[in-house]
Formats: sequence, C-alpha cells, structure tokens
Amino acid sequence: MAKTPSEPRLRINTKSGGRGKRRDVACLSEMFELLSCYKTNAFEDAKCANAKKALDACLELRAKAPKKMNTINHHLQRLARMTKR
Repeated sequence: MAKTPSEPRLRINTKSGGRGKRRDVACLSEMFELLSCYKTNAFEDAKCANAKKALDACLELRAKAPKKMNTINHHLQRLARMTKR
C-alpha cells in the first residue's frame, strides 16, 4: 500500500526528556545510603546491615509492583484514524 502525500506521518519521540530533567530511579536514595555507609565504614558488611536491609526491602517491593503498560501504539492508531476522516 503506497502512502499518499496527504497522509500524515506519526512518529514517536525517542529522545530523552532533555538536560536537567531527572528520571525516577527505583531505590536510588537507599542505594546512596548503602554506598556512603560502605565508604565511611571501610566496606564492612556488619556495620551497614540496616542500610543493606532497607535496599533489599525496596528492591523487593519494586519487583512486586505491577509494570505500567505502554499505550503509545494505541494512541498512534487512534490519531491515525482521526486524521483519515
């Protein structure tokens, strides 16, 4: 099926959000807390057990959370149908 010149082209912007925008990273604060604990205590696991437990709990909670469905294809198809009318 050949594309006619009047048919719009729909594209997904795959570039990142730009400079200065931070993405939500799972358990980032717990990870920083564990790494700073390791640094201050010469990498002794016994002294950083609480920080390690907090990171493990956060990661387990994140793994059990349902993943968000990407609906970009649904919206692109809907927009394509609207532009054909």
